[in-house]
Amino acid sequence: MHTVDALEAALALAKQVGYRVREEWLDGRGGGGCEIRGQKWIFLDLALGPEEQLDQVLESLRNDPTATENAGWARLRAMGMPKIGETSLPEQGPLAAAPHR
Repeated sequence: MHTVDALEAALALAKQVGYRVREEWLDGRGGGGCEIRGQKWIFLDLALGPEEQLDQVLESLRNDPTATENAGWARLRAMGMPKIGETSLPEQGPLAAAPHR
């Protein structure tokens, strides 16, 4: 599975467990999850590449028991998603980072 596919799957899970996703140009300085007035948000930094955006989404999901107890989390794990505590894609497997061109 490519990084973009993994990002789409992670975003779908985030939305399923109640996150709203806002895509903003944050110049590589921010992004990630937060809660505003009881609503869970993920701010996705468009200045970053798909791998870094995936890391932002996964970090938010890892810290949310609603997400990690969801069947969608198990599906992402089965696809080779990083384990809790890991911050990057594996070097081998379906979610291995593709070489940059």
